[in-house]
Amino acid sequence: MSTIEEIMSKNVLVSKKDTPLNEIINAFLKSKIHHMPIVNSKGALRAIISANDVLEAIHEMDQFAINYNGYSLESRIETKDEMTSAVISITKEQSIIEAIDLMVKNNIHALPVEEDEEVVGIITSNDILKAIYNGQLILTEDDFITSE
Repeated sequence: MSTIEEIMSKNVLVSKKDTPLNEIINAFLKSKIHHMPIVNSKGALRAIISANDVLEAIHEMDQFAINYNGYSLESRIETKDEMTSAVISITKEQSIIEAIDLMVKNNIHALPVEEDEEVVGIITSNDILKAIYNGQLILTEDDFITSE
């Protein structure tokens, strides 16, 4: 069975909770990513922010607020208020099946990969689908644990 390390994205972009949201949006767009781990000053994982978190924040604002006095939308939404602090992570030695299980059970699409309290990568549902599509990952019924 393949491990997380074999298909995770390495050199993951991380941010801090006080990073302006417009910088995170820019990183999402430039790097074509949808999730960014939030770390503290020592590089330890503290939260995660997703493109969906940003969209939900935008959705909660009414049209008047979005256009009010020429302020840009992202300058009034703070990263620390939109990030998910109860972040679920995984280690690079764990199996892909464990990652799939965590994603499905928690309705999430990305897991930061940690080693010694440092973010060393990220694995997303897209990474898993690409690995299956490219033949890098072949799953069988035996790979899945079923409870009876």
